[in-house]
Amino acid sequence: MRRIFTIFILCIIFYNANAQIKLGFQLGPNFASGNYSSDYFKESDVSGKTGFFGGFLAEFKLNDMFYLQPEINYIQKGVEISPLYYLGYVNTGSKGDFKLDYVEVPINIIAKFGKNELKPFIFAGPSFSILSTAEKTEKYVGYSDYGPYSIEDYVESMDIALNVGGGVEYAVNPTLDVFAMLRYSLGFTDIFKNVGSVSPTNLSVGDIESFKTRGLVIGLGFKFCVFGCEEEKQVIEEPKKTPIGKVLVKEFDLGKYDIPFYVSGYYRPNTQENLEQLFVLREGELKNATYIEKFDKKSQRYDQYKLWAQSVDNIFKVVYTASVDEIFPKINSANNPDEVLEISVTGYADPRAITGKYLESEVASFVDLEGKAYVVKQGDDLDNLKLSGLRAYYCGKLLDKLFSDASNKGKNDYEELKRDGKIRFIYIGAGVAKDESNLEAQRRIKITMVRTDK
Repeated sequence: MRRIFTIFILCIIFYNANAQIKLGFQLGPNFASGNYSSDYFKESDVSGKTGFFGGFLAEFKLNDMFYLQPEINYIQKGVEISPLYYLGYVNTGSKGDFKLDYVEVPINIIAKFGKNELKPFIFAGPSFSILSTAEKTEKYVGYSDYGPYSIEDYVESMDIALNVGGGVEYAVNPTLDVFAMLRYSLGFTDIFKNVGSVSPTNLSVGDIESFKTRGLVIGLGFKFCVFGCEEEKQVIEEPKKTPIGKVLVKEFDLGKYDIPFYVSGYYRPNTQENLEQLFVLREGELKNATYIEKFDKKSQRYDQYKLWAQSVDNIFKVVYTASVDEIFPKINSANNPDEVLEISVTGYADPRAITGKYLESEVASFVDLEGKAYVVKQGDDLDNLKLSGLRAYYCGKLLDKLFSDASNKGKNDYEELKRDGKIRFIYIGAGVAKDESNLEAQRRIKITMVRTDK
């Protein structure tokens, strides 16, 4: 038994570790019978015997169709003889029970058919059964039962057979299968030896001159995957995708408005709320930000920025309305799991030089027009490229807040798209604006929405 288990384990260890390996368990009844010859017993005298079958198995995938399946099973074989004969005379009503228990090691090749969860299969292979116990019981009418007693001295230690059969297998999930099978075993070994010798009882095993085992097993079982199933799962479940590419949905080019969208040197859009917040920040975190234009609330410059701020708010309302009422509902209703809405925000700066350090604690990231990534952290020196990237970043944060607030009005498409991972922001720092507009109008942004691959 120990040798068999060792062989079983070595098969697993030395098999290709990258291939699929499943382990399982099976059980069921074995309807045992035999092929025999005897001077005393007639065919009508011998009947089959129902025993137990159960054990462990391993399945090694060879290719998409064929599998190697070694097993270790406990199986009960044998026959019943009635009536018994003694020295050529029948003992009416008598009965003999031959009980043969084995540890069985089949090595089957399995062929599976189909690509669905339900797969029929057939198999064949040799089986090597090592004798565990061999017992005989005799029952005579009017007498006490004799036995069971051991007849192991009269039985070969190994029974070699051929197994053939088939069944059906169902994949509960990518890692668990259940199956039902029918197996017929054809023994080749003449299991009785010392023919003609006298047993300690009235009946000699020599009464059976030749006996080869037969058996029909009905088995149920399961197998679970221990190696190589994730790769197969990907092959089964990963759908073929048609690339979406990039489909322009809407572009908001705010450069057509001849107004600044930012206070000079600052990176938060000049909305009315942000304009007021700027004065608060200048008393706190941005107190030492010398690169931001300074003016007080009693100046003409403040009045001018306040008018611009009203225009900026109105322009963002246009972006908000088009997005919340048209764009997001359309994409959400399409319900395409393979696409996202990519919102690109591009920031610009005017050509005047900027010096100083980024003073806020929030870390901002962006890419330039060539796709090179930048990260701006507290204490980093600023230039016009970083300023344009910061403007794109903080404008994207503002848009996200505006779109999310739409849920308060019962418009939930944007939040649903975000939840499903179908919104992607890209922040682009374009550096200095390359046009002839006035310096103030060069402080602007562009918003582009594109449907693309997830």
